[in-house]
Amino acid sequence: MNPDHNDDRVYERIFAPRTAERLGKELTFIFPGSHINFVARKENEIPDFSFDPGSKCRVHWDEKTKQIWSFLYSVDTSIPVRAVALLLLQEPDDFDMQFARAYTRVFNADVLHAYDVLRHRDSWESLMVTRIPRAIATLSPFSTKPFSRWLKWLQDAMQLRYEGRVFQSTLFMTKNLNTFASVNEDNFVKFDVSQSLNDFLFREKWGRAISNNGDVGVLGIGRSGRISGLVSIPHAGIQEDCDMPLPTPLYVIAKMLVPGTMAFVCTENSDLYVILNNGAVFVKTQGRWHFRNYNSFSKLMMAFLPEEISASILQYSLDLSYKRHGALFCIPDNVDEIQKIVPDYRERIRPNSALRDAVGSLCIHNDSHRRMLLAVSALDGALVISNEGNVFDAACMIGQPEQSRLDQIGLKKFKRFAGARTTAAWNASVYGTSIKISEDGLITLFRYGKIIGEMG
Repeated sequence: MNPDHNDDRVYERIFAPRTAERLGKELTFIFPGSHINFVARKENEIPDFSFDPGSKCRVHWDEKTKQIWSFLYSVDTSIPVRAVALLLLQEPDDFDMQFARAYTRVFNADVLHAYDVLRHRDSWESLMVTRIPRAIATLSPFSTKPFSRWLKWLQDAMQLRYEGRVFQSTLFMTKNLNTFASVNEDNFVKFDVSQSLNDFLFREKWGRAISNNGDVGVLGIGRSGRISGLVSIPHAGIQEDCDMPLPTPLYVIAKMLVPGTMAFVCTENSDLYVILNNGAVFVKTQGRWHFRNYNSFSKLMMAFLPEEISASILQYSLDLSYKRHGALFCIPDNVDEIQKIVPDYRERIRPNSALRDAVGSLCIHNDSHRRMLLAVSALDGALVISNEGNVFDAACMIGQPEQSRLDQIGLKKFKRFAGARTTAAWNASVYGTSIKISEDGLITLFRYGKIIGEMG
């Protein structure tokens, strides 16, 4: 066979055995906790979902099997030639599907661009590095080229230190200066002369000094991205918009976004957030991109937690995740079983006794208790909360559940995990619901000994 012939299926990447599997692995960053359930390596293995000959179906949610299918197409075909199915922890929402379509479309274009497995190996590797940012760009108000340029400059700036401190910045990019200025007129000061973002980040010392002030951001305009003014970022208060669940520092920024505007946020933890004006958030942390669908995770938590406490617990979890503080929340179905969860709960002499006795008067609904509880939550041990929001214990160790309780909820044996906090979260969930926040930002929701949702 001739390797230079474009139609030779032996060498075409679209037909390579691992291409669809590669797509499935990359889609797991959109759907945390998912795993590949099936790879269709032949056309006749792809289920018939009544494909429209006039359009290309990129992804399909199969309600019956609880799987999401992603499809790949060859040149000039409207019928998929390869597919992969992922089994998800939870049903995807509209934005999950929208981003999955965008990502699959970019992946498919890359496959066709670097179509020859042998000759285009270097091109394929290069495309892999930029695939996630390019997919994000398709959902942003701007085209891929300027978006990628701004992202690269910010990532380069994050490698620098200013007076020994990690680079921090909030960069707003808008298509319409007048609209942004009118909505945020009390928080915006326009420059007489704009300057390039590159100069602002790398040549102007005052630019880096301003950027490192968390209370002030900068505004760039249009495709050029020239910096046109300073933006005062309001101090965070109580979130009033339940339809936009976000970590508190990101919430105040997201509320300033108008149509045609987005924001980049570089944090003190060296995380880089991309916020779209529809509330979608992406973050690059520890060298890897993550899709943070806060709204979808909010709905999941509200489905398994009492309505009275779900919003407060969610906000605590999001803020701790943003700060990269590990924590564990336990919400037992019956507080009378708390001693089964925390073995030393009623003992007179116990570790952290002064703190644990004091927090018994706190409530998660009381805003004045918020800072104390955030600090306590980040300590080793768990925070035990009733269904009404009252704190029963803190900085406490979770015990091993009784076998009778495992039998009651249909579990055969105990589970042990590599991390002590994960094991504690599983143990506590046997009696109700638990939420584990990892130092890397991952939030995991447990219920009756099962992981029912993850984000991050």
